[in-house]
Amino acid sequence: MKKFYAACAAVFFAAATVTAQNIKLNDFEDGEKDNWSSWQTEASVDVVANPDATAPNTSDMVLKLTPDDPWGSIAKWMGDGFLTKESAKISVLVYSTDAENEIKIYLENGGAGEEKIETETFKAVAQNTWTRIEFNLAGDVNWAEYKQLAFQPKTAGVIYFDDITVSYPETSGPKSTNDFEDKQLGDTEHAIGWGGMEAVIAEARKTK
Repeated sequence: MKKFYAACAAVFFAAATVTAQNIKLNDFEDGEKDNWSSWQTEASVDVVANPDATAPNTSDMVLKLTPDDPWGSIAKWMGDGFLTKESAKISVLVYSTDAENEIKIYLENGGAGEEKIETETFKAVAQNTWTRIEFNLAGDVNWAEYKQLAFQPKTAGVIYFDDITVSYPETSGPKSTNDFEDKQLGDTEHAIGWGGMEAVIAEARKTK
């Protein structure tokens, strides 16, 4: 027998659902490189027109890295709180002019005795086409310690980046619910209202 919560004043229920979150860090559509730079002093990092504005990346503007040697990089100081322990992945769209190129991600804390963290292995990048690269950050590490994000390609060819995104895991289902099946008919509950209103457990009405 289904029961419901009948009240003589307004009674409110909150059933929040948390879904997967995709937080875009940079898409470069404003023409700004937003403090992305390279660890190589002779490398250049610029926002330019998309070299191939077809799916999966139809954006107008992207970030271009022209390294002076292999193992160039794009890096940005993100600051506190850009990651949490619940982080699931960081993803980026990559377009490489070199064949057999690969990308590695680095996270750094930037503190004393700097600790550089490699997450997973290299990720392969197709030549002359946009590739979505994903780095899984799930684990028991306190990711909130890390404040700098960097991507490092294996070869010295020109390479483009876009749509840098942090994704958090999906948790579905209500966070706070009450179906009152553990109550007895006639039980009373606190009501949200004025003037000493009372909420009473009653049998649910059937709809035709």
